[in-house]
Amino acid sequence: ERVVIQPGAIMVSAIEEYGRQFMLLPTGLYARLKGYQDRNTQLLGMKLHQLFRFKARDEGNQFYSFSISTLLDYADITSDVKAEKRLTKALDTCCMKSVGAIKSYKMPETMEQIKSKTKNQRITKGVVRNWENQMVKIEVPAEVYESYKPIARKKPKTLN
Repeated sequence: ERVVIQPGAIMVSAIEEYGRQFMLLPTGLYARLKGYQDRNTQLLGMKLHQLFRFKARDEGNQFYSFSISTLLDYADITSDVKAEKRLTKALDTCCMKSVGAIKSYKMPETMEQIKSKTKNQRITKGVVRNWENQMVKIEVPAEVYESYKPIARKKPKTLN
């Protein structure tokens, strides 16, 4: 049997009233990726686009910085020695033109670079912690930035 759901009057009025409340999701996130293999990438892309939407109203920037530990949480990646490889793979996949979730990203230092700075022989919990505290700069795709630009709040003029 088929079940048809019709929104009630309250829902219809809410949709009409808040019609500008939308969130753009790249179709490549779900059309091009396999859910069971690329789960981390899908979670990361979805969460980043949700944040782009919510931050667009207040800030409206083309670049946003996120701590690595925050990105690991968004992508549901455990914090261990292989976390860097998994996060880099998820970010690289999000950057692919066919996926289009983000335009680019800049990772500050790798675990190997931090390991050599701290003069450790191997990657320890301290090295992982230092790596997690770094900030990754992520660029919003041009289409998303242009779509969210009209909803950014105008900054008040200050009197000099």
